[in-house]
Amino acid sequence: MDYEDWIMKDWIMKDSLKDQICHLEKQLLRPEIRKSFDELDKLLHEDFIEYGSSGRIYDKATAIASMLKEEHVFDAEIDGFEIKAFAGEIVLAMYKLRVTSHTLQRKAFSLRSSIWIFADGRWQLIFHQGTSAQESPRTERTMQEN
Repeated sequence: MDYEDWIMKDWIMKDSLKDQICHLEKQLLRPEIRKSFDELDKLLHEDFIEYGSSGRIYDKATAIASMLKEEHVFDAEIDGFEIKAFAGEIVLAMYKLRVTSHTLQRKAFSLRSSIWIFADGRWQLIFHQGTSAQESPRTERTMQEN
């Protein structure tokens, strides 16, 4: 395989990986997944930890218990989804989340980062952090802005 073929394969794999990880993030926002112990157990790694936008820290058991108890209905929109792949089996996902709670009659915005690892033949979420943020106009994030 020549260099151009290798670069093209790398871009195709990255786009496919980005789609896969974005799909998994969206799965975690679906009410039917959040109400299923089995689905959450598959998606969250045994060593999962979350620093929530509320300031709470969750391990796998407390995160699952919290999601299973949720009673409010919400819509969620992911914006500006990007990934950074490390070592082929570790992916950092970054995005902004807009949540509209129909039950609580409010909107919330947060910056999200997740670390996914490929373990036991599937992608699993091992770390997640939400940071409260203000709503801002949609902008494209570029590496040059850093």
